[in-house]
Amino acid sequence: MEQFEQLLSKFKDYSATELRLEANQKPHYITPSGIREISSFPIQHKDIVMLLSPILPATAKSELMERTGTEFTHKSQSGSFIVNVKKSNIGFNVTVRPVGNSGPIGNSTINNPVSSTPPLFPASSSGPLKPLNQSPSPPPASTRQPQAPTPPP
Repeated sequence: MEQFEQLLSKFKDYSATELRLEANQKPHYITPSGIREISSFPIQHKDIVMLLSPILPATAKSELMERTGTEFTHKSQSGSFIVNVKKSNIGFNVTVRPVGNSGPIGNSTINNPVSSTPPLFPASSSGPLKPLNQSPSPPPASTRQPQAPTPPP
């Protein structure tokens, strides 16, 4: 829960209206000045599950098993938030909004990305925040150095 709380605590710092965690996409906040990325790496479904599991109410878990999504309110030290979880063919898509923030979830159109912020998750309970366990993608084939053929024995 600590990791999710750290994400929620940044809403006021960035004047964010939404937090988006979408499988295989870069996690980000929606702010008045545009998109503020949380990490330069896409978040994986397993990481979203790890973040949500501690705060997901039993009724929401049941709804996710039976339906294509669920919505619930989460109260934290940073305020109250509406958490909308939708299933897709590649994992969960999560939108978090402060309670009282008007407008339909998921319909913001922002084409003005702002600079990346340091990664906020996952965090260990005994140290500073660490980026997601992601291995960097291999360079494109056009930038790789050619391998010399191995001579026959």
